[in-house]
Amino acid sequence: MEETKICKDCKEKKPLTEFYKCSSCKQGVGGVCSQCYIIKYRKKYDYVPGRTRADSDKVEAEKLLVRMGYELNNDDNPIHLQFLRRIQSKYGGLD
Repeated sequence: MEETKICKDCKEKKPLTEFYKCSSCKQGVGGVCSQCYIIKYRKKYDYVPGRTRADSDKVEAEKLLVRMGYELNNDDNPIHLQFLRRIQSKYGGLD
C-alpha cells in the first residue's frame, strides 16, 4: 500500500510521490503537494507560463539598465561599451 499525506494547503490526501522531497522533513517530503507549491510560487515570482525565474530576472535587469540610461539590443553600441564609456567619462577609466 502506498503511503499518503494530507497537503497543508488543499487538505487533500495524496500519495507521497505528489510531494517534493525534503531531507529535513519528518516523512522525507514537504508539507504542501507539488501542485499547491507551484501555485503558491507562481504568485511569488509573478509566474508566466513558459517563462522561468531566470527570464523574469532578466526582464527586471533590462528595465533597470534602461532606467539607468543604457540602450539595449543595439549591435553598433553594445552595453559593455556604453558602460566602459560611462566609467571613462566619470572616473577616467578602470584603474
